[in-house]
Amino acid sequence: MLDRKLVFDTLRTGLFGGELSQSQVDGINAILDGWDSNGQTDDLRHLAYMLATVYHETGPLSAKGHMLPVTERGGPDYFKRYDGRADIGNVEPGDGYKFRGRGLVQLTGRANYRKASNALGVDLVYQPDIALEPIIAVQIMFDGMAAGWFTGKKLSDYLNDKVADWTNARRIINGTDKAAMIAGYAREFYAALKAADTIVNPPFLPPPVILPETPPIPMPDDPGTGSEGSGDTPALDGAGAAHWWRWLLILAVLGVIGWGIGRVAGWW
Repeated sequence: MLDRKLVFDTLRTGLFGGELSQSQVDGINAILDGWDSNGQTDDLRHLAYMLATVYHETGPLSAKGHMLPVTERGGPDYFKRYDGRADIGNVEPGDGYKFRGRGLVQLTGRANYRKASNALGVDLVYQPDIALEPIIAVQIMFDGMAAGWFTGKKLSDYLNDKVADWTNARRIINGTDKAAMIAGYAREFYAALKAADTIVNPPFLPPPVILPETPPIPMPDDPGTGSEGSGDTPALDGAGAAHWWRWLLILAVLGVIGWGIGRVAGWW
């Protein structure tokens, strides 16, 4: 878990230039919610790079709806250039416009919409605009960047136990376009996440040791419930007899002490 207040305070004074709009807060919260429930990895570098990608893809910083899912700009004529692109699954007339970029990472092409549909159990091929719903857009980004849907490259190729290649991680989405700039964003997001994670995670403490309850010691007027013996007095087991002898010994000692005090005092 992350201290979100600290995350927002750090980002506000850094990447976001002193101010966060409501759309930016909502968008970041949606991504953090998805991260908390996703459970794919606990490597905060992956989260940082996804946040940096969204920061770039939904920009500029001043844009209305920044950090929320967006639709790639352009009309039907503009997207005709993507018709007939079998490499992204566009095999029918109008596929370029129908399956234009949507979401946080610009899901593009019939093949990727079908892949996301199968993974999420939602028919994005029939209703592509569902990719604009924040919960769906976040899950598409997480699954797509983790599994390499978009270019065959995935987060763990560049951010793993051996390497942190922030620049080439751009190949997960779009070659090396703006790679160095987005790498800079990612480092800033990572610094904010690390600072928040360090504060809210306490050191490990072992669980307390619970000692077994000590059974009560029977008193002389509670001789037990043995069934052996005869008459109205129940028989005593070994432990009960030991307690009786202990009390008899105590009484004898007290008697001797009392006799000695009486002799000294001249009572007899």
